[in-house]
Amino acid sequence: MQEQTDQIQDQKEHASVKAPERRGEPSNGLSRRKLLAVAGMSGAAVVAQELLANRVGYSQQSTGSGTHDKLYARKTTIAEIGSGMFPVGTILKVSDRGDTIFDVVAGGVPNGLEIVDAGSGKTAVARLSRAVSPKAVGASGGVTADASVYINRLLNLGFDVDCSDDDYRIDNDVIIPSHRTIRGSRSKTFIANGRLCLGIKNSTGEWVASIAPLVYFKQEHYTANGYSRNEITSGVLKKASHIPVQDTSLFSAGDYVYLSNGYADMWRVLSNTSISGIDYLRPHIDLWKAEIHRIRGISGNTLIIDGVLGFDCPLVPKTYGLIPNENSSAASVGFTTPNVEKLVGAKNIRIESLHIVSGNHTPAIFGIGCENVTVSDVTIDAETNTSEEQISFHTSINCKVIGCTARSLGFSVSIRRASTGCLVTDSVFSTGGGADSAVNIWEGAYGNIASNLNIFSFGEPSKLTRGVYFNSSHDNTADNITGHDLLTTINLAFLGSGSKISNIKSVNCDMSFSSYRAFEFNVDGVNHTGFHTLAGNNLAKGFMVENYDCNTFSISNAHQTDLEFTGFVGAFRNVLCLNSHLHNIIAPKCVLYDPIEASRTYRPELVRMDVTDSLFYSGDIRSETFNLSDTRASKYKNTKFLNGFSIKFSHYTEFKDCEFGGTHGAMLDLATFTIFEGCRFRCTGSAVHFGTNPSINRCNIKFRNCMVEAPAYFTNYSDNEPNLVGGNVSPFARGGEEVDILTNYPIIKTYKNTNVFGNQAGWLLV
Repeated sequence: MQEQTDQIQDQKEHASVKAPERRGEPSNGLSRRKLLAVAGMSGAAVVAQELLANRVGYSQQSTGSGTHDKLYARKTTIAEIGSGMFPVGTILKVSDRGDTIFDVVAGGVPNGLEIVDAGSGKTAVARLSRAVSPKAVGASGGVTADASVYINRLLNLGFDVDCSDDDYRIDNDVIIPSHRTIRGSRSKTFIANGRLCLGIKNSTGEWVASIAPLVYFKQEHYTANGYSRNEITSGVLKKASHIPVQDTSLFSAGDYVYLSNGYADMWRVLSNTSISGIDYLRPHIDLWKAEIHRIRGISGNTLIIDGVLGFDCPLVPKTYGLIPNENSSAASVGFTTPNVEKLVGAKNIRIESLHIVSGNHTPAIFGIGCENVTVSDVTIDAETNTSEEQISFHTSINCKVIGCTARSLGFSVSIRRASTGCLVTDSVFSTGGGADSAVNIWEGAYGNIASNLNIFSFGEPSKLTRGVYFNSSHDNTADNITGHDLLTTINLAFLGSGSKISNIKSVNCDMSFSSYRAFEFNVDGVNHTGFHTLAGNNLAKGFMVENYDCNTFSISNAHQTDLEFTGFVGAFRNVLCLNSHLHNIIAPKCVLYDPIEASRTYRPELVRMDVTDSLFYSGDIRSETFNLSDTRASKYKNTKFLNGFSIKFSHYTEFKDCEFGGTHGAMLDLATFTIFEGCRFRCTGSAVHFGTNPSINRCNIKFRNCMVEAPAYFTNYSDNEPNLVGGNVSPFARGGEEVDILTNYPIIKTYKNTNVFGNQAGWLLV
């Protein structure tokens, strides 16, 4: 609706003249007639996307060189119009022969002009109805001559640009204003040593090239737009809709604005491995955050935004002692106040069907603060381009990359700095490992979608990289992503809440999915086939899924069905993660390794790890530290362990309705308060092996309603009843108040502690 309103307003702004009337016909009969432009006298301006046409009679003839005939005077070509032959102020008049045929001639080929406003007078505003070749304004075509000046001329005059007739080359930026289309042909080459730059308006209203800040996360404003940063003048809290600023004179209702809490240079903070991932993810710890909102109204020096702010904007940054105060560093001085920027980038742009060879060290397509840009059916060859990005949107809204192909050393697509509502879909990318990934959604970007992508690798095996990367962002979606010969098909890092990942497919990738310090995400659907070990890369583990230092997430339907692999190939690894929910995982091996101390200090009521309906060939549970007083719990339900399962350095682990196979079904090694309920053991050795520390493992076990098919029920087990009766066992942790004695299994004795937590003397036989 807004786009339609903008188009209507755009038409009205250039429709101050009136439309011609044919003899005996009302003016509205000319709404789509073709016109013959003829040179005339000076008058109103020739502006951007329109030609001003004024009907004259037979007798009004013009003089000058050009093509002549008896009736129409000199015919004007589109090439002449675009070349600037007619100065600003020229009126292009239209001859009326009294019939219904009017033409405008462009290089001998008719090009239609569509009347966009037909009034009751004798003038009309006419708009070109098709794109124009750069050759029409003097470009020679081919890959040796720079055509950027000619393409810019057409765009400035208001024309769309059609590059499908020849190869072209640009050595300088092409600056694309709003409401323009550049189209080409994949059979032709478009050499881009400059950028296709989505224009941004400076303070005088001119379209200029976009320039990005040089430092990750550091809140430099975009000086190219000519606007100073507008600081927020008082602290604003989350869910606020009224934003007080220094000066509202540059803003209007309907403007999009970028709001930031001003935290500086967060890259050094995020990459600080000495900070616990659990601490980093505490909700009350503020890091750099930003959003885009539309101004609903203005009252005095207060902007009223649509919706509400999603974060606090304190005037003095809060660090809580856990995070280094980068805001006070010399490099950050002057950039740390909460601020607002008006988005003044181009909108409603289409770039279609180009075959771009990106040969310089710059992005091929680049935009800041832009809106509703569509890049479709574009091929980009950038194997030698060392720029990090080929298609790049900064702080942009509703931009799309559809049906494209890119082969790049760096990012094929980069969506960053709070961009929102963007889509990358139905595309094929190849990455050479010169940057983090083929598709990177990062720097606070939110509400974006990557879907239906095939991503390949090329180059040195040690440089293979990620397919889709969500970094320092939130609430983004990835669906139906297929990776080939990558390090990781999808990777999350430093992630805020709300991201959703589904239908990952990996072919010969070292990892299908990995996450690091990510918070509140969901993964549904991982299909892992084969592996490709990276030469010289110590990170190459062959894991199907690896999560590290993450918090509150779920992973479902992750499958590596070829269980003949050995080692870690296809393994499921969950390391130092809090409150994870794993469902329908099929993997040759699992490593489930959790942090006890962190769980006790951060929301200890949460379940440590919850695994259901899964199948592992083998694996183990372990904890970062061993502490009998910890309160966390890991639970497994309806899960099969086909070749034994090791429980190491773990506390209060519960298995319900699970099945164990192998030599020993479950092997305990410093495992306390382990619970088996309704489980089935089909083993060639024993159901449970109590390991090398039976004095700890034996005394903290529940074994209820289980079925054992094994030569021995238990190995290395010794009766702990004397210690219970003697009051030498503490009932640590929830569930630790009951202990089973298995000496005469299947007859079980159960002791229960009826006294307060930690009382060793309260054990009674029940």
